[in-house]
Amino acid sequence: MRTTHAGPPLESGSRRSRGRSSRRRGFSLVETLVVVSLTGVLGVLAMRLLIEMQRVRNAQRQAVTSDLVRARLARAFRADVHRAIEARSDAPARLRLMMNEGGRVIYSGEDGRVSRSVEEEDRVVRRDEFRVGVASRFAVTEDGRWATWTRSRAPVDARTGVPPRPLEIAVEAAVDRHRRRANHDLRESGAPESEEEP
Repeated sequence: MRTTHAGPPLESGSRRSRGRSSRRRGFSLVETLVVVSLTGVLGVLAMRLLIEMQRVRNAQRQAVTSDLVRARLARAFRADVHRAIEARSDAPARLRLMMNEGGRVIYSGEDGRVSRSVEEEDRVVRRDEFRVGVASRFAVTEDGRWATWTRSRAPVDARTGVPPRPLEIAVEAAVDRHRRRANHDLRESGAPESEEEP
């Protein structure tokens, strides 16, 4: 039995196009492979970016921590030298400070560390260690009035990865600053000095 069509006559071209559109509802295998490969490439790039960001963050955190340790050591060094009545440097990496209370503070630097030992009556009362990550030297001027802690580091050139030249950073402090300042203030006020300045 034959059925009749009640609408306008169908063209043979429209029947084919309707047949194709009904078959083409999903994606072809090639399209799916292209999308999967692009997603993979984007995923690899995103992962590399995240790893690099993590590396930079860790390097920044380490730099900030190192700077805080160096600042803490510089503050302790200045305070100890200011309180000391005498300073001696036995070797480039060693500094002895004789304190007016009778004790000693000894700074020594080796292998990227600086140790600070507080001694009273020939026994160590306290020992601090600072990881500065750079070579350290200590010096005292000939007149004994200034003590210096110098740290050397070689900044790395970002383009070549090679340090161009070493950079030296020095922390200077006046020995026995508090007594000298008190004597200076006494002289300014006209009162007699309690002790002569060396």
